[in-house]
Amino acid sequence: MLPTSKKVKQAKKDLRLSYEQEQAAYVQSKIDEIKSAADNKQSALAWKTVNEISGRKKTTKAKIKANDQAERVSKWKDHFQNLLGNPPNVLNRPTQKIFENELDIKKGPFTMDELEDVLKKSAESKGMWP
Repeated sequence: MLPTSKKVKQAKKDLRLSYEQEQAAYVQSKIDEIKSAADNKQSALAWKTVNEISGRKKTTKAKIKANDQAERVSKWKDHFQNLLGNPPNVLNRPTQKIFENELDIKKGPFTMDELEDVLKKSAESKGMWP
């Protein structure tokens, strides 16, 4: 007969093995469900199963309860203000120049010749211009 400590160790080992086997069987059954749903073009069911396995929470429907339209608008405004947070705290420091010399780039409006040239090159690359 095994001593008590060896019995406990063996029982823990058997329990862990049993748990791992059950977990593997469960995961395999879910994989089979996902494959079957995908094969049958049931993407909603496939994603539901993926979410169930991964433990992701269901998305809550956006329902804000209010007594009237004005209160509902006010609650939505508060919701988005809380969601987006406060404006960033920007320090009033002078900007630092990275480049000493200006790049040789035209900064004014483009000309009609430039537009026609770009359109022609674009159409040529698509095989549309003669």
